[in-house]
Amino acid sequence: MNLFKRFGFLVFFVILSIPFESIAQENKPVKLHQLSGIINDSKQRPMPFVHVLVKNYRRGTISDFEGFFSIVVQAKDTILFSSMGYKKQIWIVPDTALTNDLYVQFKLETDTIILSEAIVFPWNTYEKFREAFVQLNVPSDDIERALTNFALIEKQLLNDYSGEPNASLSYKYFMQQTYNQLYYAGQLPPNNLLNPIAWSKFFQALKNGDFKRKD
Repeated sequence: MNLFKRFGFLVFFVILSIPFESIAQENKPVKLHQLSGIINDSKQRPMPFVHVLVKNYRRGTISDFEGFFSIVVQAKDTILFSSMGYKKQIWIVPDTALTNDLYVQFKLETDTIILSEAIVFPWNTYEKFREAFVQLNVPSDDIERALTNFALIEKQLLNDYSGEPNASLSYKYFMQQTYNQLYYAGQLPPNNLLNPIAWSKFFQALKNGDFKRKD
């Protein structure tokens, strides 16, 4: 009977001591640190708007335009740094820090994302594709396509002008005039009346009869 009383008293003492130990641990002061730092990229350029997250408490901040950030943390907190297009980086607050202010520098590496191939079709249904395929006007052979391409190239080289207003030719003429004004700024433009080569070509043309009427 005495043994039972002693055992019951011991159990009662243990049960009473547990809450007091828990309360003592909860009331233990937590050491806080002011974590500050600069975040750069691989080229040592400041990175703005980088997410700085304390993972175990789901709270955080972002870096400013100069890549600077500052946040209150505790020892052994897991800090996650993330930004779109860069690899994530994790840093754990050391529990051996002697000061309340911690300053660090981080560098985020570029993350290459390979996307899957995306094929875009101009037809949203198979019926429209079939209709467009049936109505497709394909030249009869490669020679006809080559002749069409050569005609287009020749027209572009000769700068054929049909007499109708053309925005491209007008722009080209205006830019050529502007270029000439800038090129000869501060000096007189050349005059072919004083150009001996031009006079030589003129007399050669007279000798060849290039100016005679050809009826």
